[in-house]
Amino acid sequence: MIKLSLWVLFFGMAIITFTFSKPSTQSVQNKKITKEFIDFKIMWKNLEESNYSYEYIVTNKITNDILTYNGKVENEVNTGYRESKLGIIKYKQIGSVIYQIVGTEEEIIENLYEGINENYLNLSQLKSYFNILSMSEEQKENTKIMKYENETEFITIKMNLERIRSIQIETEEQYYELSFYEEK
Repeated sequence: MIKLSLWVLFFGMAIITFTFSKPSTQSVQNKKITKEFIDFKIMWKNLEESNYSYEYIVTNKITNDILTYNGKVENEVNTGYRESKLGIIKYKQIGSVIYQIVGTEEEIIENLYEGINENYLNLSQLKSYFNILSMSEEQKENTKIMKYENETEFITIKMNLERIRSIQIETEEQYYELSFYEEK
């Protein structure tokens, strides 16, 4: 009787262990199905309307000069630092007016972008390029890559399931690397 009870207990434990240790194929398939990307237009709108930190690196392909912009956008006010061969400045942009901040003083400046095409750094202006360039798209697991191009401009947008992470723009003279970080 004891041996029979031990065998029943052994087989019972084996069945319970086997049942709960192996996930069903259907639940694995459902997990893959639920991973869907948010629509690109919604991602773009969320980026334009949200607070975020950024790093923009602009490289002149001819002279190898590099401009770097690090900052954040909060409540439609863009504040950050520009670093170039001319030095580092702190700036604040409200609408189309740009101020250089020196200590507690703010003075309007004209040349924050040092001659580069500032439309590539302005999200609302950049969006207009998507309508005039041809587009291709590829998707790998949790990353989607959208490419827009014509003969002189190439724009690559990389995103995860919820948001746009980076935009690379290449023109004949410049290479732009725009990275976005969620503001917490």
